[in-house]
This record gives sequence, structure tokens and C-alpha cells, in this order.
Amino acid sequence: MKQVRLNVSDCSASWCEVHRTANQPPVENCVRRDYTGTWTRIQPQRTEQSAHHLLKLLPRIAATVIFALTLTVLVACNFEDDRPNVTGQVTDVVPRSISEFESLTLVDDSGKTWEFKGGLFTGFTPSHLLEHAALKEPVRVWYTDENGVLTVTRIEDG
Repeated sequence: MKQVRLNVSDCSASWCEVHRTANQPPVENCVRRDYTGTWTRIQPQRTEQSAHHLLKLLPRIAATVIFALTLTVLVACNFEDDRPNVTGQVTDVVPRSISEFESLTLVDDSGKTWEFKGGLFTGFTPSHLLEHAALKEPVRVWYTDENGVLTVTRIEDG
């Protein structure tokens, strides 16, 4: 057993007894004397014990994080969007900004022309959509129909 004086001032003093045993973190019994001369038991700082405890929990924490990430990936990969969608060739894009478009026109395999209003950023910039138009690469567009106005909610390579 080792007794250590932690701090001493004019009106208070604190002492801790540190007990060490093999393969165990140290245990401290600490007391403090206040300005009235009364001794009180206080909670010691357990930095070594906290680190030891954290090391014991690390495998569980890692396993939980890996499980959560795996579950997220599985759910994301099996997610089927049930909103209406159409696949076709891009024929016109009117940009709103560098990252959003005002409108998008595409023609599906049956020859029907679809005109969409741009929504928030969908992952495809106007320049990327124009590249699809130039290379004749199809895109798949998910949309919502609000009173006859088709608004893009998501776009993927077709």
C-alpha cells in the first residue's frame, strides 16, 4: 500500500491510498479534509482503470459497429424503390445551376417522350446528363406525379 498526498492548500488537504494487486488495475481510497476540519470520502480519478475497462470492451464495440454497417449495407442493397420510374434516352436538359437541372426530357424504348421537372440534387449534374445524351446511354428516372407535373426524385444509369 502506498499513500500519496495529492494537494494541500491553506484550508483543505486530500490523501489517497493506492492498493495494487497483480493483474488488476489500482484501487484508490481517497479522503479530503475541508475548511471545517471534516474528513470526507471522495471518488478518485480512475484513469488506469477506465483505460483497462475500455480495452476489455473494445472487441464488443468493434463487433457492434461491424454488425450495424453490415446490416445497413444489406438493407440498402435490397431496397427497391416502389415509386414509378422510366428508363430512356436523354434528349434535353435545361440547367438551373451547376449541380441541378430545371427540366429533363427523355424518350423511352416505346418512343414516348417524358418531361420531368428537376427537384433537389439527384446525384446527376446537368453536364453528366448531357454526356448521357451525347453517348446515347440510357438513364433510369424515378419520379413523383403531382397533378400531372413529373418531378425527379432519383436518377441512375440505365
